[in-house]
Amino acid sequence: MPDLRTTAARRADGARTPSTRGGAGTTVLAVLVTGALAACSSDDEGLDTTPGGQVAYACALAEQIGDEHPAPEDWGTAIGADAEPGAVAASALAALLGGATGFAHPDHPELAEPAADIVRSVQRMDLAGIEDGLTGVRAACVDVDGTPPEDLGQAGQVAYACDLARHVTDERGEVSTWGGVAEDPAWTETMAAAALVGAFTGGPVPGAEDLGDASADVVAGVSRADAEQVQAGLEDLVGSCPS
Repeated sequence: MPDLRTTAARRADGARTPSTRGGAGTTVLAVLVTGALAACSSDDEGLDTTPGGQVAYACALAEQIGDEHPAPEDWGTAIGADAEPGAVAASALAALLGGATGFAHPDHPELAEPAADIVRSVQRMDLAGIEDGLTGVRAACVDVDGTPPEDLGQAGQVAYACDLARHVTDERGEVSTWGGVAEDPAWTETMAAAALVGAFTGGPVPGAEDLGDASADVVAGVSRADAEQVQAGLEDLVGSCPS
């Protein structure tokens, strides 16, 4: 898994937006319009992919890991096709909270640091670090409101990934119009969709085999700041999701 945190930090420090192979820059008007749409969007027919819904979902995953999965120190492996489901869920909730992009949710910035700790720990196979990060997320989630969906298992995570990817394509505009990785939530949402189907842990997870290549392309594209690859991977991800 690429060092996405480092990539995000470098891009944020340089205040640059990812380039496309054609050299297209950021369109300020498009960023403003897509940001306004995202701020008022909700998924009436599916799962709650609004910013508040994403945070509530991440917090519910953190609790579910503690309640229904072995402690990280007892995981067989956190990386690979046989990765512990708790490891997939941990990387996914961390991605939702900006741990892979340096993004901090405006209403819950306190969740960003423990989320980043989880991402770093998954990369290093540091099981104690993952547990510490999860403990930090749970503590910071005390003040988070919202009702997550009932199915927090891997099938439910795949469903949420697909709805989140659709939300990005419907509400966030073309990737080439997005702002900086650490500032624009579209990057975080896209990375979270990929993580939910196992892209951070060498997936895909069971039931998401058709989404494996697309989610891997998304992660690779973000790590390279390649807007065209992210766009193609995101479109493939949505196209491969159950209708």
